[in-house]
Amino acid sequence: ADPAGEVALICPSTLASAISSDDPPLVLEATVGCAASGASCFVPGAVLFDLAAVDVYEEDATGSPLPLPGNYNLRPPAALRAALERHGVRARRRCVVYTQCRRHTTAAREAQERGHHHRYRPAASREGVADPIVAARLVWCLAYAGVERVALLDGGMSLWLDGGFPVAGEPSPAAPVADFFDGRGGAFPRRPEYRASVEEVAAAVAASGGGGGGGGGLRIG
Repeated sequence: ADPAGEVALICPSTLASAISSDDPPLVLEATVGCAASGASCFVPGAVLFDLAAVDVYEEDATGSPLPLPGNYNLRPPAALRAALERHGVRARRRCVVYTQCRRHTTAAREAQERGHHHRYRPAASREGVADPIVAARLVWCLAYAGVERVALLDGGMSLWLDGGFPVAGEPSPAAPVADFFDGRGGAFPRRPEYRASVEEVAAAVAASGGGGGGGGGLRIG
């Protein structure tokens, strides 16, 4: 059987209990364009996951995307699967994702004026609230790949800290796995329907009269 993927929110108290259980989830802290998030504390056991491992974004000197096939998109399936395996991701192990990437508002405005598309400051001196889009993209990527149970930490690190739950001073090292499917085999990605093509998006926009809206599921791009 090919079980339907589960994507959900998980509250900090439930995650805390799961971490100390006999079957703990793999906790991933999503980062953007850096090996470290610049944070001083982490959910215990969290492994850093730089979206650069799964995304392609080739830019020119001004920060504008280069007109290359597949740019600003997920990496090809073989490279995507290898990246997940390097981070210890397996289809049958539950994954919980959060991020501490923050939008730096002043830098964002200046970057926008220059045409630059990255608006994140990974350094320790950051401002603003954590951007859930960073974590949500990794959640979608995991579901698309075929991870059967994926959760987004509700409230992120802020709510975790507010609840007084334990923290770690450093992220945990990744524990690579040899096979995403644990020897069971199967097509990768398992959920290709979660990803919309340019043609599908154009057709959906046209069908809606150009006003957007409609559509369901985890169909991003």
